[in-house]
Amino acid sequence: MLNPSTRSDKKSRVRRLRGPVLLALAVSGFWVALANASEPDRLVTNGSFETTGRLQVAYSLAYSEDSGATCVASPTSPVTVTVSTDGSLRATPSTLEFDACDEHQNVVFTADTGGSHEVLAQITSGPAEGLMVSPGLIYLSVFDGPARPAALAAAAASDTTAPEWACDPPGADARWHGDNITLACRAWDTGSGLSLWTPAFFTLATSAAQTEETSDAATGMEILCDVAGNCTLAGNLRGFNIDIRGPERIRIDGPISESDSFIWGRVPPDRHTCTAADFGSGMSHCTVGDYSPDVGSHVLFAVATDRVGNYSYKNLFYRVEPWTLSFGDGLTTDPDRPLTVAAGSDLTIPFEVFAGPRGTDEQTSASVVRAISRRVVSCEHGFAVSGVINMGTDGLSRDPSDDRFLLAWRAPIAHACHNLSIELLDGERRTLRLVVAADPR
Repeated sequence: MLNPSTRSDKKSRVRRLRGPVLLALAVSGFWVALANASEPDRLVTNGSFETTGRLQVAYSLAYSEDSGATCVASPTSPVTVTVSTDGSLRATPSTLEFDACDEHQNVVFTADTGGSHEVLAQITSGPAEGLMVSPGLIYLSVFDGPARPAALAAAAASDTTAPEWACDPPGADARWHGDNITLACRAWDTGSGLSLWTPAFFTLATSAAQTEETSDAATGMEILCDVAGNCTLAGNLRGFNIDIRGPERIRIDGPISESDSFIWGRVPPDRHTCTAADFGSGMSHCTVGDYSPDVGSHVLFAVATDRVGNYSYKNLFYRVEPWTLSFGDGLTTDPDRPLTVAAGSDLTIPFEVFAGPRGTDEQTSASVVRAISRRVVSCEHGFAVSGVINMGTDGLSRDPSDDRFLLAWRAPIAHACHNLSIELLDGERRTLRLVVAADPR
């Protein structure tokens, strides 16, 4: 409806309505809301038009088979749309006939006075089921004011051709793009010239959503009008290949499977590959990394990359268990249960080593012990008082009668607490807390 008192900023509103406003068309027709042009102060400030004169609004109606204003086939017979208005508003022309897809035609609505007016557009003949008539606000102005230059009025009166436009690049190419693309466009009119609100330079961009891949992305649209009120819709260029989605269906192949658990030294070799699928630009490569045979929890990390640089990843978790060292004669690695020995006394520490849980695959070679060390610690708090003292493995032997390792150690004379550590080939340390009692002498 036309309502002069509610218009605040014609230019910003026209720019916001770059694409057609799509309204569902029922058999009974639909209502179109029209906004008027003339906020007098705005026009006076621009200095282009007199504030008196008739209100005029140009509208573009498009025939289409779907809500995206894009046809895949021409109508089987011409579609006639009738535009009707109330008595004080005139529509020129009042009957439009569409016989091709995405055909746009202009309608100019003229009112001698301001106020509210109703407009109804109906399909009156031709195939109607599933069709759309797409109205979009095109151009707003005040015509026939005394300040309108005669040359401009004459040019406008004889101009029946809508503006032309072109973009760089001119349309879709065969390449895939890893993000939405923007086209630099320009508009011109060799007749009456571009209207006040029509940009000479503008951009059209695709608007594919994140994580989308499509071979038919379309640009937005820009409404272009000349001074005479001839309008056209620039844009809706289709067929762009946009891929903003990473590969899918990643699979890791190799000797390690999800949630596998291995004993140290028996981890399968790193012979892992991965495959994936990409339904846009296509796959580039897939790699697997972060393999480790060490004790602990690990993740194989597969990264699949498509041809435009989008990537996806998949994790495979597995664990490597340490060997088991078991002390004999009631000794324990619990620091709250230390072993107390006399100062200067000789101590023999028995232990067994298993490549797995206790009782399985016992190790008998002294080479499974990588290092033996000790350090002085606080008896009360357990923090280190000295650096690491390497003891070597000279005191290590094998007791054939008991079938276990024996570690000989002579306690120092001074009263102190010690952490004695045995490091196995798996890299793990097992530590005893020893308390050397004061020399009674």
